[in-house]
Amino acid sequence: MSRARAASRASAFVVLGAIGCGDIEPPVLLDEQESVRYPFPAWDAGTVGEVMLRVRVTPDGTVDSVELQTTSGKPALDSAALVDAWKLLFEPARRADEEIAAWVSVPVRFEREDSVVSEENGP
Repeated sequence: MSRARAASRASAFVVLGAIGCGDIEPPVLLDEQESVRYPFPAWDAGTVGEVMLRVRVTPDGTVDSVELQTTSGKPALDSAALVDAWKLLFEPARRADEEIAAWVSVPVRFEREDSVVSEENGP
């Protein structure tokens, strides 16, 4: 796979919503947006891993805070995920008919077709 395509190989998915708030619909990551960029030096070195971020989504669906929840153990991957998380767009959380701010966990997986990271086989 080329370096140009490598930029689209990292992916972000929302897996958890507003924990402990049963009456809140959590934010949902919008589908049509640019993926987190795979750092070229990490791509060239065959580095793979998964970063877990915690992001706060505003009532307008933008990100206003990002925290590293779980490191990949690879600083280049952690940094790329943290930087690009600010660009993510969401359908905001809702309580009844009101759009509200909420925290969500976002895993960002950096993988190559020739070296796949998954829950089954680990990094």
